[in-house]
Amino acid sequence: MKKQVAIIGSGPSGICAAIYLVRGGISPVIFEKGMPGGKLPLTYKISNYPGFKEIIGADLALQMMDQLSELNVKIEYDNVKEVIKENDKFKLITEYGEYFFDAVLIASGTQDRKLNIPGEDKFYGHGVSNCAVCDGSFFKGKPMALIGGGNSSLEEALYLTTITDKVYIIHRREEFRADPILVDRIKDNSMIILKTPYVPVEIKGENSVSSLRLQNVNTKEEEEIEVNAIFSYIGADPNTSFVEDKIKDEKGYIITNKNMETAIEGIFACGDCTQKELRQIVTAVGDGAIAATSILKYLQK
Repeated sequence: MKKQVAIIGSGPSGICAAIYLVRGGISPVIFEKGMPGGKLPLTYKISNYPGFKEIIGADLALQMMDQLSELNVKIEYDNVKEVIKENDKFKLITEYGEYFFDAVLIASGTQDRKLNIPGEDKFYGHGVSNCAVCDGSFFKGKPMALIGGGNSSLEEALYLTTITDKVYIIHRREEFRADPILVDRIKDNSMIILKTPYVPVEIKGENSVSSLRLQNVNTKEEEEIEVNAIFSYIGADPNTSFVEDKIKDEKGYIITNKNMETAIEGIFACGDCTQKELRQIVTAVGDGAIAATSILKYLQK
């Protein structure tokens, strides 16, 4: 009987693993609870992925999904709630049913953190968002703000300057964590206003966002800026609530060895949900290739 493999997540790592598994004679099933492509469709421009001088994130995701389609990889749009090992099989309990597999690859990625300030929940979807590429166009020509000092925040700020002429970047430190080339670009852009070291303390408005109250980290002085959209990029946490604690670290990231194997034989993990130093598209696909190769070896035992 042909071996069955489940891949939980359809980001770059899960997609790459699926491609390698098909080449190895296995037809995996991908479980995806949201949008295929992971965070690729939420990224404006990608300029550090080999083979592309520059590519829109959604376009790269579409090309990856087209490749899966050509390989006839099955995708179940379902939310995995639990993975249970029963003898040599694995039972996946999902929102819509139960499935059995010979091996499981967890490539579930991460979810964006919340600001946890007054007004965030009230205005989510009405000016508060985690995706400038998705929602920025609704506020074309209006002032907007991004929270965070990493690559994502700065890249999306540059994108927003193509649709409006005033973009605030709010960061709690004077220095940015982003790549120096991006920092130079935002500092040279006259449409970007830097507010450092500041933190957001309240989102205000009536039916939608009208302003953001800030506090200076050093002086504790406050000020209010007029904005109609706020995009938060303050980090992420792993999507691993369905994973047993014994294979996770204290932050919820899955612990693997160099072969993407976990402490539970037959369960593998790759991509952003794993314990690692660098979370990038290129490292995700590398993880996926290694994981698939390890799974093929495991199934041959």
